[in-house]
Amino acid sequence: MTTQTDQLQAKSLDVPEATRAIGGIAKVDSVSLGEITAMRATVQPGFHWAEHIKPAVGTELCEVRHTGYVLSGGFRVRMADGTERDIQAGDAYDVPPGHDMWVLGDEPYSSVEWDFGSEK
Repeated sequence: MTTQTDQLQAKSLDVPEATRAIGGIAKVDSVSLGEITAMRATVQPGFHWAEHIKPAVGTELCEVRHTGYVLSGGFRVRMADGTERDIQAGDAYDVPPGHDMWVLGDEPYSSVEWDFGSEK
């Protein structure tokens, strides 16, 4: 069986198909590659999931899996069990659902993430 992801595709995040702004503190540009979505996030210092996203989604923690690579800056993740980890420029990451996160320091955080849809 052939799926859309079996075809060679390339799109620029500099020409996003969609842009989502979160107040004036975060922006996510995305392109669709069949069943995969590629996203570039730019998040300003002071961002904290519990403060900026939790009120809108109504869950205690972020319930989205994040798989990506940090281009610049860094963030701290705290899992539901209390485990914490700093993830910084040059790190590849896979953060499972059930976490809080916030930007570290005074530098904007930038990353590229992939959403594999139902394969997650």
